[in-house]
Amino acid sequence: MGLKCRRPSTASMETPKTEKLDTLVRAAQLGKSEAFGHIVSRYQSMAYASAYAQTGDFHLAQDAAQEAFIEAFLCLDTLREPAAFPAWFRRFVVKHSDRQLRKSRPLVMDPAEIQTLPSDLPNPEVLFIQQQTRHEVRDAVNALPSSQREAIALFYLEGYSQKEIAKFLGVSVGTIGKRLYDARKGLKKRMENMVKETLQQNQPDESFATRVRFFIALKQRDIETASTLLDANASLAQAEADWWTGADQNVNPGTTPMTWATSVGDEAMVDLLLKHGVDINTADKGGNTPLLNAVMQGQHQMAQMLLDRKANVEARGWCKHTPLHRAVMRGDEVLVELLLNANAEIEAVDAKGYTAIDWAALKGRQNLVNLLVKRGAKKPSVPVRKPLEKTKPVSQSRSVIAGASVLGRMIDADCAPIDGEDPISDSEQQLICGGVKDVVLPILETGIKAVDLFAPFKRGGHVGVEKCIGVGVLMLGEQIARNFIAQHNGRIVFVGFAGEDPAVKFKEWREFVCDGKLLEENTVFVLAREKDAASRHHHIVETGLTIAEGFHNQGHNVLLIVESGLAQKKGIIPFLRSRALVTPEAAITTFYWGCQPSDLNGDTFGFLDAVIAMSGHRAKEALYPAIEPQRSRSILLSDNRLEMAHKETVAQVRQTLVQYDNQNLQAAFKEGRLVESLIDKNIRDLALRARRLALFLTQPYHGTESWIGKPGETVALRDTLEGCRQILDGCHDDVPLGSFGFIGSIDQVQRISD
Repeated sequence: MGLKCRRPSTASMETPKTEKLDTLVRAAQLGKSEAFGHIVSRYQSMAYASAYAQTGDFHLAQDAAQEAFIEAFLCLDTLREPAAFPAWFRRFVVKHSDRQLRKSRPLVMDPAEIQTLPSDLPNPEVLFIQQQTRHEVRDAVNALPSSQREAIALFYLEGYSQKEIAKFLGVSVGTIGKRLYDARKGLKKRMENMVKETLQQNQPDESFATRVRFFIALKQRDIETASTLLDANASLAQAEADWWTGADQNVNPGTTPMTWATSVGDEAMVDLLLKHGVDINTADKGGNTPLLNAVMQGQHQMAQMLLDRKANVEARGWCKHTPLHRAVMRGDEVLVELLLNANAEIEAVDAKGYTAIDWAALKGRQNLVNLLVKRGAKKPSVPVRKPLEKTKPVSQSRSVIAGASVLGRMIDADCAPIDGEDPISDSEQQLICGGVKDVVLPILETGIKAVDLFAPFKRGGHVGVEKCIGVGVLMLGEQIARNFIAQHNGRIVFVGFAGEDPAVKFKEWREFVCDGKLLEENTVFVLAREKDAASRHHHIVETGLTIAEGFHNQGHNVLLIVESGLAQKKGIIPFLRSRALVTPEAAITTFYWGCQPSDLNGDTFGFLDAVIAMSGHRAKEALYPAIEPQRSRSILLSDNRLEMAHKETVAQVRQTLVQYDNQNLQAAFKEGRLVESLIDKNIRDLALRARRLALFLTQPYHGTESWIGKPGETVALRDTLEGCRQILDGCHDDVPLGSFGFIGSIDQVQRISD
């Protein structure tokens, strides 16, 4: 039980151990990054060991530990008792370890692959043996119970005392002793030594704390600290990070300091990085140069600054889009003019052969078509797409007398008296709320096939979407918001938490490349801090709803997006439910963002009129939007307000997909065909129709145009239903499967196959 291990001498442990932890924490809470650097040095190995115990992967563990430190620094003001830092910090380690596991895909190195490694690397056989050892260690550690895994990793990595481990894990010293004893019994002697040696060989190096400090300086726009660190270590300017910390859950892996600075418009940081040798035209792992990033974010001043510094105006990103392509796709006339003035090639073509003016036509932006023609562009090679047909407002052609003057009177349809009394004063006129022929449909179409089919929104109702990592929830929400604005003369009111930096948290809305400008110009964010008092949370919701009511009174439909974490604060959901506002002219529809799956059918969100459930299985098959047909629901599918044909179609589609899933035939499509000897013709036809349905219910988003090169599609409900019926009836059994994926209406399938 009395286990001891000599602590090795490493640079990571050269922190001032004599300085008390609470002193360092208080200094860090005052914004002193150097003090936090000492904390990182003291706890980096502990964080890494804990993360490894949870992820089973050395690289993921380092990423998780780094992100945990960054978020912990940004949240230090919430730590009331500095001495409680170890156990408090561990929560961030657990959180980011879990995130790393969710987003990671296991990489397997085959011995044959190792032979192709560059010759300046160590001997391939040595690398293979090292990897096999790491796999054996991982499997051995993973075989232990979770509590023992963390204890043994902490003990063997740096030889932390049982007291230190107990404080970090928040348990008693006796408990740690028991876990270590049981863990050693579970490991064979040879494996025990391998665990110890492998953990120590792969732990963070002495530069770990420096990188964390540099990333924090970037996020806080701390030029002084960033400059000092770069002077000491110029390689930091080329560092890469996930940046997936706290609220910043929209920044891509491989983000560089320059990518970050240009995206958030930090001109001083860009200047500093350029002075330290960063190439102004170097692309990040996402394929974007600093100029492309600035254009994607709508950063006008940053784009001008980069062009003044001779950034390449012809740089190519995904799908070989130039900055001019991206500016046109975004609909940003200021950026288009700016790039043209910098001599951008107006006839440059992307991977699909589209020029900038072609994209203006595909997006239906006649104003940009005219501008580009005026600046010398050839006419577009594709027709200019007609603007989306918007929801027509209810007729208000008549007005009637309303108010106190009609009380006690007998009147006809024109408010003329029929009681023989004097005429009624017409000082209080009111427009009629719509004619009998103006039927207001109960469904609020989103233009997204799978949503309108399986979880149709009740107009003026309450809708929720599952919180699920790695299935495209963020992009789905942005697409719903974009379509709501474009289709329904809509306004978006987002009520939620600000995060550490609101501009960063909602950066993705601006980066919804092709329609980020549309979203930005029609959205208001009403934000609180999570640590605010309950009364402040109530005020934020009251403010947001009042603004929504104001837009409604102006004749706009409103999508009130409420973060689920805020909605669950005491009294907020009852308040929102009591203030429903639906008129024939417009309505406020409430959209609860990021609900936990367990809450959707329970007491918390069981009242919802519609629920969008997400599917990890469909996401793995790249069937986006990855919506689960069986668990998604809507009250409109269970009452009499929708046409029977809609409900029957939904039932048939669900049944077909369930039968397909139950037959376990998905593997038969791996090579794009079915093995006829395995199944009879009826089952094969059913499976092929199910597959066509699954593919047909995908569609390209406006926000993915810059990634896949296809224009986004918004599909009317009638076209979605018609397409599903034709597939169910076998009308397209002779059409290849490849024609159905990521298209709009069934007419497009027919055009592709002709």
